[in-house]
Amino acid sequence: VAYGMNDRGEIVRCGGWGHLIDDGGSGYWIGREGLRRALRAFDGAAPPTLLTESLRRVWEVKQVPELIAKVYGSMNKADIAALAAEVSRGAALKDQVCIDILEDAAEELFVLADPCLRRLPLAEPDVVVSGGAISPIPLLFQAFDATMLRNYTPVPLSKFSGEPAMGAG
Repeated sequence: VAYGMNDRGEIVRCGGWGHLIDDGGSGYWIGREGLRRALRAFDGAAPPTLLTESLRRVWEVKQVPELIAKVYGSMNKADIAALAAEVSRGAALKDQVCIDILEDAAEELFVLADPCLRRLPLAEPDVVVSGGAISPIPLLFQAFDATMLRNYTPVPLSKFSGEPAMGAG
């Protein structure tokens, strides 16, 4: 979710429609993309990625197809979101699939921030990010910063220091 507020107290909200409909760029979205792309790589329909092996290891399955039984059996949203850490590790190891996922996540976050910035009259905009994915994944923060710079004159970008849920309120 993205919120914007100007010095007159006007507020704009964009996104935040929940993980079944929206949630682009979230930890859940990153984890689901990691799982999806790892399975596509296993099938030979996408480039190879370290994620295929790391997801097998993390979820303690012998064969990649066993991941499906885990996902549809005992996994929940938090379990899928936790896979964002594996995507982050892969990106740090220069796995291009993982880097692509984080860059795509940054674009998804921009899709939230951009309409807030456009719809809300701001004399000097600044952007504060908060969340369970962007805060602990430096490469996601950097990719979002780069996306913002490609689309706007320099806008100050910083991390919210409180709990992620407080940043949305």
